[in-house]
Amino acid sequence: MIQRFLLLSTLFLCSQLSAQWTSFSTLSGGGSARLLGLGWDAYGHPGDVGFAAFNPASLMDVHKGQVSLSTQAALGGLRTGSLSYGLPLPKTNPSKGSSSIVQWDAQRGLHGWSKPAWNVAIGADYLHSGLLEERDPAGNLVGTFTAQEITPRIAASAHWRTLTFGLGSKLAMMTYGPYTAQAIALDAGWIWSLDSGRTRIGLVVKNAGFNIEYFAGQRESLPLDVQVTLSQKLKYAPFRWNVSYTHLERWDLRYSDPQLVTKDPLSGEITVAQISALNNALRHIHPSVEAQLGGRIFVQVGYNIRRQVEMKLPTRRSNAGLSYGLSLQTRKMSYQFGSAVYHVAGRLNQFTVVRRF
Repeated sequence: MIQRFLLLSTLFLCSQLSAQWTSFSTLSGGGSARLLGLGWDAYGHPGDVGFAAFNPASLMDVHKGQVSLSTQAALGGLRTGSLSYGLPLPKTNPSKGSSSIVQWDAQRGLHGWSKPAWNVAIGADYLHSGLLEERDPAGNLVGTFTAQEITPRIAASAHWRTLTFGLGSKLAMMTYGPYTAQAIALDAGWIWSLDSGRTRIGLVVKNAGFNIEYFAGQRESLPLDVQVTLSQKLKYAPFRWNVSYTHLERWDLRYSDPQLVTKDPLSGEITVAQISALNNALRHIHPSVEAQLGGRIFVQVGYNIRRQVEMKLPTRRSNAGLSYGLSLQTRKMSYQFGSAVYHVAGRLNQFTVVRRF
């Protein structure tokens, strides 16, 4: 029954690969401050239970009974929070006599399933704007309202030796004053571990789904993102580097940028600078690295090239696209801080506490 559910869910995800963009912001936020320090796209990096908010295949046995609580000061005064909990299911070990999911017999053909190790996590993401001004089409103030989003989610993973498959489901509920919208989103992830876990190759499909209630009778697409990621721990140095290639479903990430338009003051001729194919290719690539200092301190640095080229200003210097984080781990607790520079006007800061029971 579980295998049929996973197969049908995977087919549903593949059928949604043409989805574009939406206003459901909580589907791309939350998780862990450690992941934020890595740039939010290091989905092959081994982490805590909060990583399951983005890649359900990251769930492992060590996350059972683990609780992650995050709070975030977002741009524009928005406040967000995230809670993740790994359900303490009984431990199950894969069958020792089989290295594959199914078994082959010369007379019976393909039959049987090797016994996987299952892990499940539940959680929720929350966003609140505070009071906002409500104005009529002429710009006159008519009152105030609040905007908020809440997204309960569940994720499950199955581990067979070096291969882990994960599937997650989210119900996004958004309220803007008297107006509401809802959407169902699914995540799927695959991680292949090599060299005793030092090297991890992952494929992640995020936010494939559809609206079940929408504003003004207009259906929106969800922020689909298909990524491939590589994570490797250096053999003789305390560093793990990651590189992710995002938006496999959409090659051209260029758009009409007003900063690329110049007007000659004498002739009035308008010139539009073209974005090269190399520039577009680099917008898909997000590198990051984590250093382990003294066994308990972890330092993260990430760089989002797309955010840097889209958020920079020609008249101001900024570190848009740069993210960094610091984590302190004890036997039972983990304290994490992450920060990402989005624009010269502000940054996003997140603090996470992880408790292991």
